[in-house]
Amino acid sequence: MRNDNHQPLLPFDCAYHGIYDLCIEALSDQKARDIERDRVTKKAEYAAGGVPEYYILHQDPDHQAFYTRTEAGLFVPIEPEDGVIRSRIVPGFQFRQADLCTRPSAEAMHTDSVYADFVLPSLREAEQRAEQAEAARDEANAARVEAEVTARREADARRRLERELEAMRRQRGEGDPGTD
Repeated sequence: MRNDNHQPLLPFDCAYHGIYDLCIEALSDQKARDIERDRVTKKAEYAAGGVPEYYILHQDPDHQAFYTRTEAGLFVPIEPEDGVIRSRIVPGFQFRQADLCTRPSAEAMHTDSVYADFVLPSLREAEQRAEQAEAARDEANAARVEAEVTARREADARRRLERELEAMRRQRGEGDPGTD
């Protein structure tokens, strides 16, 4: 998110007195003049007003448009990179143009690298905590198993040494001190 806008929208404002970072229009396509209003008139007004980005959305991808404002104050198309539109003004804001029509679920998007940073971040954080807890349990179990194996090996070595010591005593004829 950006926090550098000089005119924050206050709680009781009915109108915004600054320049929006991004304007998004749903294309009005009922009449030719409506299409022209969104594609030509509003586009020119937003550019003249200093809006850095302007997106036109529609159910038909051929009617969608994504613009960024140049230093000269003109809107130029934002070209998708691998099908992804990336905002140049809102850090991290990006989306697949095709997803505007397919509308994947939030659950699908939260693990998708395009959306993972801003779709259901609390779910992703909970999943990461669960993974960390599971890794800690696995590590604790591995340490416990290793300790049990080490204890068994030490006990086996102790019994083996005791048998060897007993065999050496017998060889020397020491035998059991209680049987003389």
